[in-house]
Amino acid sequence: MKTKILIYTLLLLTFSGFSQTTDAPGGIENSVVAATEIDQFPDAEAVVLFDKGVSQFYENEGFKISFTRTRRIKILKKSGYKWADIVIPFYSDGYGKTEVIKNIKAYTYNYEDGSVVTTPVNPESIYREKINDYWNKMVFALPQVKEGSVIEYQYELETPFLFNLPDWEFQSRIPTLISEYEVGILPYYEYVYIAQGMKGFAKFNQFDRRFSSQNIGYSAVEIRENVFQFGMENIPAFESEDYITSIDDYIMKIDFQLSKINFIQGGSREIMSNFSDISTAFIEHDSYGKFLKKSGKKAAEQVEGMNLAGKTDAEKIKKIVGHMKESYNWNGQNRRYTSQSVKEFINNKKGNSSELNLFLTAMLRAAEMESHPVLLSTRSNGKIRGDYPFESSFNYTLSLVTTENGNILLDATDSFLKFDRIPSNCINEKGLIVRKNSEEWIDLRSDVISTESYFYDLEFKPDEGSLSGSYEIKSTEYHGRINRSGIGNNVEGIANYFDSKAGEINNVVTENYADIDSPFIIRFEGKSEVEKIGNQYYILPFGNFPVKENPLKAKDRSYPVDMVFKSHKEFVSSIEIPEGYKVTDYFKPYTLENELIEIRYSVNVEDKKIVSRGSYVFKKDIYQPSEYSRLKYYFNEIVKLNTSPITLEKSN
Repeated sequence: MKTKILIYTLLLLTFSGFSQTTDAPGGIENSVVAATEIDQFPDAEAVVLFDKGVSQFYENEGFKISFTRTRRIKILKKSGYKWADIVIPFYSDGYGKTEVIKNIKAYTYNYEDGSVVTTPVNPESIYREKINDYWNKMVFALPQVKEGSVIEYQYELETPFLFNLPDWEFQSRIPTLISEYEVGILPYYEYVYIAQGMKGFAKFNQFDRRFSSQNIGYSAVEIRENVFQFGMENIPAFESEDYITSIDDYIMKIDFQLSKINFIQGGSREIMSNFSDISTAFIEHDSYGKFLKKSGKKAAEQVEGMNLAGKTDAEKIKKIVGHMKESYNWNGQNRRYTSQSVKEFINNKKGNSSELNLFLTAMLRAAEMESHPVLLSTRSNGKIRGDYPFESSFNYTLSLVTTENGNILLDATDSFLKFDRIPSNCINEKGLIVRKNSEEWIDLRSDVISTESYFYDLEFKPDEGSLSGSYEIKSTEYHGRINRSGIGNNVEGIANYFDSKAGEINNVVTENYADIDSPFIIRFEGKSEVEKIGNQYYILPFGNFPVKENPLKAKDRSYPVDMVFKSHKEFVSSIEIPEGYKVTDYFKPYTLENELIEIRYSVNVEDKKIVSRGSYVFKKDIYQPSEYSRLKYYFNEIVKLNTSPITLEKSN
């Protein structure tokens, strides 16, 4: 089942009936502030009472866009206080053009002694933070917030970037009563938009009006703008669960892209093209295809010194990728274009994702192998829409090499991955192979099963009320990458990481941290408390390592469960039973296997030892909404089995 997406051209629709719903900031009815719940959403922690946006062009040394947003939220529970912390992002292109946030107004309304008390935000508490080289944010918090408060804020964003009209999200993580968006578009610009996650709008209207910001000297003819008004009502909260690519792929929203420019002097230029044209445009771009071409000489010099003669294709590829990872560092930026020259890249020994992987492509070509760049959108950036061909959809480049055994996708940014693996954030459906006059896609999904194994050799000590012994954690593929990156190789850091799972940690050692081709192994000794109720001890054979709560909580789901990669986890525990104690209860053996999953669990008691085994394999990386209920049930079984205690008590 696919998310329903509607595509519209903004000069073709005509409907009527649109209501104006918002007051200017600073005015509110007593009854709204005094209310203790919202009938439509009685269990919500907070509710958006209204959210209204207006985008319109204005003239200031050329056309620009002004976007004004006014939002009012009712706080109903303490857990909803976080909605009073406001973050407004804005963009700079790195070449002098930037968006600007201004005219921020914000108020908190509280109902006290029969009347509304209004507290404005202190302007000095509004501040700017840098996110990265391209993004900044304005941050502030509404004052005097408590249960029952209504908060309201308004701001204006001015942008010189006409390619993207400001998008609009009708849906939020909390319910929304009314969401409206008005867009005024000049006849010189035509846009298309995608309406995602909805079958239509509750309200829609289109009309034209005089362009009020026109400088009369700019044109002798009166300019009239096309106005579009979109409205939705009683929108449920977006319930985001685990195993999702990006909320942007599924939330109710409309995205805009420039499709055509009609020049004032006459004539026009199509902006919306096709993926073949986009591929060609990248090949011809100074900061992409020409960077690749100019890399040829330096890449050949480096390949010449690598002694590749007589090696197989796989050996050549592995050595070239290894050279890139050892010689150059990723600067942490995902970019569709390069931002420095080849010479600067060589000298700096650092670059963004496109610079690294374009130079990798050049090196493979210098080694007389067929290689091409691959454009993609990372998981956090959202999916590529096949019927929405815009270069702005892409934000990352991989390298593709063709061998006698088939195509291999490569990446030079991540030193924790094998040479023929791509970062998990790049596993996002498909990538565009960049060739001139060509539209060819490649599947980015991984068929490799990543494993994580836990081995325990423990002793139960009733006099101490403890379980102590040795632990070993072995991980491969993407699980190995997660552990190498997230847990690391620092003894103290590892001990701190696992103390909540295995108690008092000591004697930490690791193996194969730098040997990416081998499993990453962590070993340590631990000592943890055992629960005792009456004369019975309850031992968790796998400790606190297994998942303890089903991450799938929704009753049903309209979007896929995206696991990123196929996964296998196993637990093997051996626990020595002291003299005078016996096992009185444990979960019986369990086996389930089908096309979706494999689950196994067993407990054997013999020779004063309890040997417990638990394992599960997710056979798919992506489960469809139709499989959700079954998968949710399987998760419940996994949690129940692997967190079931074994009961011991003293023998008579």
